Parts: sequence; structure tokens; C-alpha cells
Amino acid sequence: MEGKTTSGIMVTMLLICMLTLAFNGQTVGVSGTIYIRADGSVEGTDKITSVDNVTYTFTDNIFDSIVVERDNIIIDGAGYTVQGTEASESKGIYLSSRTNVTIKNMEIEAFEYGVYLYRSWNDSIVGNDITANKGYGIWLRQSWNNSIVGNNITANKGGGILLFDSSKINSIIGNDITANKGYGIELSDSSNNMLRGNSMANNTYNFGVLGFLNFSDYVNDVDVSNTVDGKPLYYWINRQDAAVPPDAGYVALVNCTRITVQNLNLANNIQGVLLARTTNSTITKNNMTNNGDGILFEWSSKYNRIVGNNIKNSGNGISLSSSSNNSIIRNNITANNHYGILFLDSSNNTIYHNNFVNNTNQADAYNSVNVWDDGYPFGGNYWSNYNGIDSNRDGIGDTPYVINHSADGNNTDNYPLMGMLYSYDVSYVQPGLTVTIISNSTVSDFAVAVWIEHPEIRLIIFKIRGETGLGFCRLCIPKDLMPPPYVVIIDGGQTPVMYYNGTLFDNGTHRWIYFTYPHSEHEVTILPEFPKAALLPLFIVLTVLAAIFRKRKNLKTVK
Repeated sequence: MEGKTTSGIMVTMLLICMLTLAFNGQTVGVSGTIYIRADGSVEGTDKITSVDNVTYTFTDNIFDSIVVERDNIIIDGAGYTVQGTEASESKGIYLSSRTNVTIKNMEIEAFEYGVYLYRSWNDSIVGNDITANKGYGIWLRQSWNNSIVGNNITANKGGGILLFDSSKINSIIGNDITANKGYGIELSDSSNNMLRGNSMANNTYNFGVLGFLNFSDYVNDVDVSNTVDGKPLYYWINRQDAAVPPDAGYVALVNCTRITVQNLNLANNIQGVLLARTTNSTITKNNMTNNGDGILFEWSSKYNRIVGNNIKNSGNGISLSSSSNNSIIRNNITANNHYGILFLDSSNNTIYHNNFVNNTNQADAYNSVNVWDDGYPFGGNYWSNYNGIDSNRDGIGDTPYVINHSADGNNTDNYPLMGMLYSYDVSYVQPGLTVTIISNSTVSDFAVAVWIEHPEIRLIIFKIRGETGLGFCRLCIPKDLMPPPYVVIIDGGQTPVMYYNGTLFDNGTHRWIYFTYPHSEHEVTILPEFPKAALLPLFIVLTVLAAIFRKRKNLKTVK
């Protein structure tokens, strides 16, 4: 009997526990979809009350979607939470074909979409915390003249705010949009929207605009009160003859001409720089990292120069769509996860002296025919996956590099470089001059040194480093910087120059030289060759040139 009694007690306790869990589950679990019906009634909860069928106020937390079927109402969360379920397409607050509905003062979390408006207009989403939803915090689809004001939109897995095919003055004002795994604010196929005072920070991509169907999709009113990672957003439309300020965090140029974008660090946006129907502009000396696309050309952007940028992004380095006659020169296009450069319906562009290094796909061209080199001896581009050889030792591969999707040969680099190209502006020594080096070594610490007592005498000095095998350097030196012929000294003469071609090519204004050496770490000095009579009194220091280089005594070094 005692055993039976004990067993009965245990069963009873187990039932009590199960009932308790079930009861607790009802208080925090699924209540079923809630409706605010067209007639003003509320179905599915007693946690929303209204005395006038106009203002609907929460009295407690709610644990499922709210579908709004009534116009001209206010839904006041009163600080309570709307929390989602496991339903894959759940929407926290869902408005379809609704007008003049205000959603305010609530926390919305753990849905697929926090607030979803479809074909709705004149609605307001104000003062809410919209967090940890599986998709977007707020999604407007085919909706217009709505206001999204003063919301905190954080840690949503898809993104913060998406406007898709939603135009006609939707206003996005004063929102804090942070730490979303996708986009902060994305305007996709959406025009004539207004953004003011939004702070976007620490999102995977803070901001960007996409307009695949109409040029007007890029026409939005976005001013510098909007910031990305604390830096102003410059969204220029119809501007001419201007330079983007140096504090920019994002740049869009829409129907602009003769704009300069220079010396910026542009990161963590859908695009680093967007050009839509923009012409004769210059993008130079910028760092573009961790964007969807480093530079995006759209809608017949022509005659622009992209020069000397560092481009490393999670999507494409440079994308061109329906854009022609652009020049893309001396850029480092490295480790982009889709394409280093991609052309879609974009022909007659010129691409040379770029370094394409370890991109998932180096380049591709669809329905596009472009020029990929500057002829001989200037050369084309460096491709890290090029497997050709250089039998005549001129720094240029013996066989062409064929771009993907160009079996007909229409997109071919005929003179691929055998090493990376390094470009050094030396206009601070003499205006308008540049020295270029092509090398299979890593080049660093480049400088031009000027002899103090004889300022007309100049030296080029730099360091090179390589692991194994034979290293080479191919220099193009302006004669106005340093007249030929030249002497090449490695490690103050301690390391031999294994091969030297002092006149690889000469076009009257520049001379190309080429030399090789055993790979290691070296110091290189290049100086003009003086007549023997002048060599001893003027350059007795050649015997101690290594010490001069290392200590830079009696030299004014200009970098």
C-alpha cells in the first residue's frame, strides 16, 4: 500500500507540474493572430482597449501579430511589447491598403518583419523600439506618403528599414538604426522619398540606394543631417563643379557633372560611391572597404575617371551598368568577394595599370567590349591568377590575359603585367610628375631624395621584399625628375644587380629601366650616371652610399 501511495503522490505531482507549465505557457505564449476589424472591434486579445474606436491602447504585452483592417486610428503600445512567434512569415504590425494609421510607443520584436506596410498611405510609425526581428524592422512595399519618425531600430537580422517600390514622399526622420545584420536603410526602386536626421551605425551596410527599373529611383531628398558611422551622408543631385567634403561617409552623385571625390574612407554601405547619370567626374585616392559595391555606375554614367583607389569589398569592387567611356586606372582592386570589376551593357571603357589581386572573380563583361591595356610598353593590368611567363624580361607577360565571357577576344588584356604596379606622385618635387614601379616584390618606403648642396641632383630610394626566387623591378622615370642614364645600387652595392637593362624603352619624356636581384629584403637607390670627371669630387659618398641611405645624412628626403 505504501508503494502504491508513493506512486500516486508522484503521479499527482507530475500532473500538477504539467498543468503549471501549460498555464505559464498560456500567459507568455501564442495567443493567435489579433485583428483590429474594420468595424472597430478587437479580435483575439483582451489586452487592447478602445473607448472610441479611434485610439487603441495596450494594457499588457501581446504575443502575436496584429493585423489592422481599420483606417484613421491610433495604436498606442503604452510602452508594452508585441512579441513574435516561430511563424516564418509573421508580421508584428501588418497594414494592407490602410490609410491614416499611427503605430506608436511599443516594442516590436522576434517577428519576420516588425512593421509591414503594403499598398498603404498616410500612415505613421512613431517612437517605437523595433528589435531582434528575423527580417527587416520596417518594410514598406508599394506604399507612399508615410512617416517613419523617431524609432530605435536595432539588431534585426535582415535590416533596419526597407522601402521597396515605395515612392511619393515617404518621410524617414530622426531614427536611430544600429547593429542590424543587413542594411540600415535601403531604398530599392523607390523615388522622391525624404530622409532627415537619421543615425545609421554598426549595421553591416548602413545605407544605399538601388534603382534597376527607372532612373528616377535615384532621385531622393537626402541631406547631410543623415549620418553613417558618425559621418555625413552626401547625396547630391544636379550638382556641378564641386568637391565632396572630406568628412563624407557615403557619396551618391545623381545627374551630376565635374565632381571630385578624393581622399575619403568609405566603408560599410551598399555602395561606397554611387554614380547615376553622372559625367566627367573624378574618383581618386579613396579607400572603399566592406561595402556591397565599392563603386557603382548606373544609368549612362560616362567620361568619369577612377584613379588610384584602394577597393576591397564584400560584393563587387567596381560595377558598371549601361555606362561607357570611363577610365579605370591605377586602382588596387583586392579580395572583393564577387567580382573585382563587372561590366553589364557597358562598352568603350578603358581599364589599365590596375592591380587585380585575389578577387573571387577577377573580372567579367556581359554584352560589353572594353579596352584592357594601354599598349606596349605601357602595359595592361596585374592579375594575381595570371600564369604566363616573361621570356624577354620586360615586365610584361608574353601571352594575353582573357577576361571571362570573352571567347571572341573582345575583352583581352594583351599586355598583362608580371608584377603589381606601384604609382608614386612626385609632384611635390616637381609638379605633374609620377614614378611607376612594376615588381614581383613588395615595394615600400618610396622617396625622392634631393642633395642639399646640389638640389638639381636627385635620387630615387625605396625598399623591396620578396621570399624566394628572382625579383625584378621595372621603373618608368620622368626625365624632368632625373635625367638618364641611371645607376642602380642595391644595399649600397653589397647586393649585385643580376640583370640590368638601362634603356628598356624611351619615349622622349620618360625612360623605362628593368633590373633583377635575388629575393630577400633590399634597399634600392637609383641615381643619375655622372661623367667620370665629375664622379669622384661629387660622389665620393658612393663608397659609403649604404650608410647615407640608411641614415639619410646630407639628404633632404621627400616622400
